[in-house]
Amino acid sequence: MNYQYIPVTQTENSTDLYRQQQMRRRRAAACAHRRRAIVARQRRTLAFTAFALVLGVILAVSVLSTSTLATGADRASTTYKYYKEVYVESGDTLWNIAAQYTDGSISEIQECITEICSINDLSRLETLKSGTYIVVPYYSSQYLQ
Repeated sequence: MNYQYIPVTQTENSTDLYRQQQMRRRRAAACAHRRRAIVARQRRTLAFTAFALVLGVILAVSVLSTSTLATGADRASTTYKYYKEVYVESGDTLWNIAAQYTDGSISEIQECITEICSINDLSRLETLKSGTYIVVPYYSSQYLQ
């Protein structure tokens, strides 16, 4: 193969070449800057979306958990403590009175007797006097005003 030598004449001056190179570099830098700005904007949008999604899930869980606390089953299990003045008749014992105002379990009756004794300043061994009044605690699911 024979190669021919083609002479290249320099028609442009060197300052014009330098300016063209500078312009190409500036354009490339501007394009790269735009690409970086677009990627940064996409990352910010993705981070904000993820944050909003997590916040929405937390909010939904908290709202649902508080609404389940206010259901009818929970409201029925809510009890209020009240006090009642009871007239003691002959033959009444602390056990009978406590059993009347509790659910009937032995532990509940014993706790009620302890509370009756502390409220009325009685001892467990003391017999009740007929014709007197004692204060007895009781629980109700109804709210009385």
